[in-house]
Amino acid sequence: MTTRELAARAGVSASLINQVETGKVGASITTLRRVASGLGVPIAEFFAESLPGADSVFPEPGTNAVVVRRAQRRRLRVPESQILYELLTPDLNWNIEFVSIELQPGHPPAVAMSHVGQECVLVLSGTLHLTIGDEVHILHAGDSAAYDSSIPHTIENHGSEPVIQVSAITPPRF
Repeated sequence: MTTRELAARAGVSASLINQVETGKVGASITTLRRVASGLGVPIAEFFAESLPGADSVFPEPGTNAVVVRRAQRRRLRVPESQILYELLTPDLNWNIEFVSIELQPGHPPAVAMSHVGQECVLVLSGTLHLTIGDEVHILHAGDSAAYDSSIPHTIENHGSEPVIQVSAITPPRF
């Protein structure tokens, strides 16, 4: 695929693709999502760390479950952001995705995203500002929310402590 073809598929300029490839500029998360979509790959392909055993997605012999050990989670840290994603499901070949998300204090608002499916978030610690469309929902530890993820949504941390949340997303899109 040429740079121009990718740019057209991603809805960005060929110049931007070239500048990102050569390291002249960093890409925003929005641009990275568009490029991933244009390539037909999950955005995690750009960042996910390969950890020992992370590719083992089959049940251990004699068991019916795939166990993902904390040290083996696929991680995604977006450059120049205060957000860390950890995939809790073994991979994206399941019908649902579970992901742990950690937002550091002062996490800036991101461009609203939307994608096909549904999402449910559970806040484990901190205070999360969840914006869905024009609605802002303030969630504290123990609170949860479920929503149609095709509606543009953002998450923010206005507090002084990290927010840790677990999200269930269907279909998987890490």
